[in-house]
Amino acid sequence: MKNLYPLILAALLGISMQSQAADIVIHGIDFGIYRIEGEGPGREAKLVQKTDRIPLKRGTTFGVMVEVLGPQDGRPRMLRRITRFPAPGLRNPQTGTTRPYSETEVTVRVGDTLHGLFSFDHAWEMVPGTWSMEYWLGGEKLIGKEFTVR
Repeated sequence: MKNLYPLILAALLGISMQSQAADIVIHGIDFGIYRIEGEGPGREAKLVQKTDRIPLKRGTTFGVMVEVLGPQDGRPRMLRRITRFPAPGLRNPQTGTTRPYSETEVTVRVGDTLHGLFSFDHAWEMVPGTWSMEYWLGGEKLIGKEFTVR
């Protein structure tokens, strides 16, 4: 039953868990619209509304909060956080490049809580459609959540 808990909670939260990779699991805690409080390294993300429908409005921050579960061995693991954008992607008018996704490497340890967030800071980022936030270990997707942006 203990091994089923993350799967049951992920189903209740509407977050898909793909599988366990190596010896860790990414557990979905929350998702929706967030507010960032504070400045610098001490800033915090506070959930404002639990939803997977995101308004297309400048200043909106949305995403997921997840926890790393597994053996308490203190070993760091390198995850990839991927945010996928609706087709054809985000086109930066300053560089002229279009990106279908953004990818960031994140070093984690068991017990860490992570926020995978995106904020609409520029008009060119505000693309309607299906967005997704994902965490990967090597070639295996550990967890993902889709959002409808309108």
